[in-house]
Amino acid sequence: MNQEQNADQSGPSAKKMKSNDEDNNPAERAVVAVNGEQQLADIFKLNIDCFEEVFDYLSLKDFTAMGQTCKRMQRIAGHCFQLNYGAEQAEFWKDGVFFDGVRIDCFNNFLQNVYLTNYGDDEDGEDEFDNSGVENATHNHMIGFVTELKQSRSIKSFEINGRLTMDWINEMQVLLSKAESVKIYGYDENENELDALTTACSNITYLSLDGQLSQVNEYKWMHRIYQALEHFELDLKSSQETPALITFFELNTTIKQFSVDAKLLWQNRELFKNSNIKFDTLEIIHERNVDFHLFCRLLNELYEFGFYKKLYFDDSFGTNQGTIDQLATVKGLVKFQAAFKMFSAKVGALRNLEEVCVYHSCSFEDLKSLPLMLSNLKRFFFIKASSDDILPFICHAEKVNKIKVEQLCSGSHFDQIDKILDLMTLNKKREKLVGARKIMIYVSEDVYLATKWAMKQTDFKLIEMKRITSYDWKY
Repeated sequence: MNQEQNADQSGPSAKKMKSNDEDNNPAERAVVAVNGEQQLADIFKLNIDCFEEVFDYLSLKDFTAMGQTCKRMQRIAGHCFQLNYGAEQAEFWKDGVFFDGVRIDCFNNFLQNVYLTNYGDDEDGEDEFDNSGVENATHNHMIGFVTELKQSRSIKSFEINGRLTMDWINEMQVLLSKAESVKIYGYDENENELDALTTACSNITYLSLDGQLSQVNEYKWMHRIYQALEHFELDLKSSQETPALITFFELNTTIKQFSVDAKLLWQNRELFKNSNIKFDTLEIIHERNVDFHLFCRLLNELYEFGFYKKLYFDDSFGTNQGTIDQLATVKGLVKFQAAFKMFSAKVGALRNLEEVCVYHSCSFEDLKSLPLMLSNLKRFFFIKASSDDILPFICHAEKVNKIKVEQLCSGSHFDQIDKILDLMTLNKKREKLVGARKIMIYVSEDVYLATKWAMKQTDFKLIEMKRITSYDWKY
């Protein structure tokens, strides 16, 4: 193996990387030996495993700086970028593609998840602004962006907000055909555009539609077969029966998970009860627009009919203790996601939970006892929590294997000033638990980098830490 192959193709995770002997960038011409033979710079003599370790110490800004040096380094940095930021959603604005405020155009060919929005004027090309004052992409800018991405082999997910014209959809067909996941917001204007958009998504495993669709019974997408579709999400906020939904599910028997807003499920309850449709997982997006006692009774009826096996409940509009107490009577509930209207709620009665996602650790009165009460718990997601809040799960929840904390607060094993999480001590505590599984802790980049530089290690026997952006929690 020559030196170029060693830099681009060594190591277990390097198979995706391709070398290119025809690069013409002068920065890649490295050092010329006395005999006139061209040689690589010393840094490219490292194999890909070494590069992965080096890049693990770098911030997103450092990633992009390295990716802009030369084409060879761009490929290496792009590979490491996918490992560390593969789950992060890139946003396309007027002047480029961004992650967390950092422009990352050099990684266009490595992007996996893209957010597209359009509120600009397609005819005159004048720019408009979103609520934050950031310029959104107009038609001409969008076409340029699509042209850039057409060669990408990494695209997996699109989230589309705002109206895409037929010209845009035609231009994006190549990209949409590559996507495994597509989420579409706000389609209430043009049925033909929505039909064209869903038709182009020929390989999707996840499709989400969110908006006020008129004449929903007549939409062509409901009469189409999606060969690979496994997860379908529908949030129409509709108050009418939708018989075409039954046709849609009868045609698409590959669907294993159905995510639906509570109002739509309630309005179509008789249709679903009288059908032969069955899902592995039903996810409820709850809103305060149905009688919750009757709704819980409906869920139990659907469970008995075999309509679903597992239930996910997402109440992001504000949960109270009454909601939790009624949910305790619902069969099949394994995932609970909520924003609490109150502190000191008790969720231990939801004994079969495998996953909990909440805003603040203070929401729980029974937080310390939850690991003992929820014996099936595997994943826990806090928006905000201290190291002391996650400690009970490390010490007592043997099945938990993933913990995510977006905002980590000071505690016995973490200080918000130095931002170093004491992984070594947490690992020792985890080792005391008989039968404990290894826990992956996902944290923000500043915490990850501070800990990495301080400890030089983020992977221990039973505790490992990673960037939040490296793992798509929902999927």
